[in-house]
Amino acid sequence: MTKAERRSRTDQNIREAAIEVFAECGYERAAISNIASRAGISNGLIIQNFGCKLDLFKNILDEIFSPLKEVYSQVHSDHWEDYLTALLHYLMDRCQNEDSRTRFRFAVTMCLSKDTPACYREKALAECSHDLAAEALLQGQQRGEIKDGDITAQYILFSRIACVTIQSCTDAGISFPPDEWFLQLVRK
Repeated sequence: MTKAERRSRTDQNIREAAIEVFAECGYERAAISNIASRAGISNGLIIQNFGCKLDLFKNILDEIFSPLKEVYSQVHSDHWEDYLTALLHYLMDRCQNEDSRTRFRFAVTMCLSKDTPACYREKALAECSHDLAAEALLQGQQRGEIKDGDITAQYILFSRIACVTIQSCTDAGISFPPDEWFLQLVRK
């Protein structure tokens, strides 16, 4: 194994451990020492590879949000309902998939935590404002189909309520509400 491959694997182990610790503890209570212990490495290696806890958190956000671009690129429509439904099904799949469950729990924890760094909201805002979903939502609002107000805030609210509802249904072992229930969160 080359030095670059070892570094890449170490970085991925650190990110996986950090996602687990952030999902369990929230941002403020997550400590570099807990992440290092979970990853089986020294605190110094995290600092060396990522810098501070906030820089590690930002790196994870890039990994968490990047699949949404792929999800939205597969929607061949200009209607807002199709984009939010694609987001909804993506979140439902993440919750059901064992490999993705920790990342989903991370997203839920960060949505609900009062100590979540502003960069999480900023990243969500950036993802919304630069993707096709935002354009479709804006067009839906202009047609009078979506509630008045800040589109980005509605997108984030939709995502937050969807994450919490999906997590609650999964924990309780009950079926998810129909897609229309979720769409009513933003529908006028």
